Amino acid sequence: MGYNFGHGEQIDEDDDDGDEGDETTTLVVYDRLEEYHRLRKRCSPDGIEMANVNSEDIITSADTADHPIESGFNDYPGSVNRSYDEGDEDETLLEREVDGNETLVACLAPKDRWWGVYAIFYFLGITTLLPWNFFINADKYWMYKFRDVNATRNGTDVFSPDWDSSEAIVQLDLHPLHGKTPFQASFTSYLAIASNVPSTICFLLNAVISRWISANMRMVVSLIITLVIFIASTVLVQINTDSWQQGFFATTMISVIFMNSFCAFFQCGLLQVVGRFPPEYTTAVMSGQALGGIFAASANLLSIFFAADQVKSAFIYFLLGSASLFFSVCASVYLPRTLFFKFYTGGKSHQPYRFIENYPPQARIRPNETRKAKGMWIVFKKVWIQAISAMMVFVVTLAAFPTLMVLVVSEEVPSVWNEKYYVALVSFLVFSCGDYIGRILSGALQLPEKSSSWTLIFSILRIGFLPMIMMCQLHPRTLLPVIFKSDIEFGIISFLFGFSNGYLANVVFINAPQLVSREDQEEANGVVTTALGIGLSVGVSLSYFLLKLL
Repeated sequence: MGYNFGHGEQIDEDDDDGDEGDETTTLVVYDRLEEYHRLRKRCSPDGIEMANVNSEDIITSADTADHPIESGFNDYPGSVNRSYDEGDEDETLLEREVDGNETLVACLAPKDRWWGVYAIFYFLGITTLLPWNFFINADKYWMYKFRDVNATRNGTDVFSPDWDSSEAIVQLDLHPLHGKTPFQASFTSYLAIASNVPSTICFLLNAVISRWISANMRMVVSLIITLVIFIASTVLVQINTDSWQQGFFATTMISVIFMNSFCAFFQCGLLQVVGRFPPEYTTAVMSGQALGGIFAASANLLSIFFAADQVKSAFIYFLLGSASLFFSVCASVYLPRTLFFKFYTGGKSHQPYRFIENYPPQARIRPNETRKAKGMWIVFKKVWIQAISAMMVFVVTLAAFPTLMVLVVSEEVPSVWNEKYYVALVSFLVFSCGDYIGRILSGALQLPEKSSSWTLIFSILRIGFLPMIMMCQLHPRTLLPVIFKSDIEFGIISFLFGFSNGYLANVVFINAPQLVSREDQEEANGVVTTALGIGLSVGVSLSYFLLKLL
């Protein structure tokens, strides 16, 4: 058996066992991508001298005794097991001839220079829920837009930019969450429905359109459309909508439906793509989603603190969201151009790069036959625990967040702290911080294991959070008693609720691709994402009934 290098040198190795009929494949090694393309242009596949190598051989440092190539050429530029230095820009290529007309290439993963692809995935993870996060955090802005413009108190409109809410509450004996207009009282519920029901439909449609439209195309087009609609929503901040509140409400809901629909397509494409990468890249996307919540909540708090009124505060806030979406479009266009991305996903000109098993520094050349992706039902039977777990996680989360949690009031009523900052800080920022920490920790621990049923058990046990949240200081209420009256108690519940959501949501997307073959990893993440979407819709519907129980 022999090994042939791109420079024309060949190492002969005697076959000790003498077995005949072993499955063989043709192999050649090049030290640089440029050399590969130069030879490909100059020679046909049949014109390149190649040597037969057993297709089941794994070339690793542990095999040095059996493979003279490793003991004598481990640092050779074309060595399979060569260690990468900081200056390495391209990957080592292995080429095997399948038949007379087809050539497949396998290669060791190139280095993700400066963790650039990882950072892009992280940032795109922030973008997946950006419209949702920004809209639900801008609660005070929506209350101002849908205020009763005919109501005046001492010559000043309630919820107007110059209105001192804490002083008015004292003078008028009003509870800050009572006496809302119909639009104010129903906005959060309608927002949740308009966001999550269309998202679920798009999650289901994605399984169909993904057969004709590539994930990269879905990501870029969806982001561009979302950016345009979000910019239009930013412009509406500066327009006086007092005379057409009903039309503004309808316009907002329609924009939310379209934005979240395209965000669903973007999220599906992103999760399907990242499922082909090592687990830490899935963690990057999922952690980015949680960081997006922190970013939106922090931006909202800062805009409230520095802006003089609700309009200026909201305008600054939505400008930040528009800028983030713009940079996400740029990142999604650049990402497929990177060599690291092409290696794991296979662009049109790099499709053969996909035929690689095991993360570096190991590589295995597969048997000659090419595997085909299995159907969704077959994949579902392998990942059903992860899929049902994802559904349960988001059923529970959306049942309480944000519909119930925005109703919480501080034990210090009335106060500026309660009116301006409490909900934004405890209901949103604390929840998002717990969500983020949970995703980071699950990426490090990767527990429960991929075949364990504990993921599903923990997802079901989260139902216990719902009565706990309902027995906090949520108003208005008529039926249930208040047991957790302290701000600290609600803060702890909010953090743990977010932590459990983030931890389990990340675990299911890490484990699902590991339960199937490489060809089915994209399909596996698609199944889990569809289950997630169903969980969103069920959770939003459940929140409506939980409100009635208060």
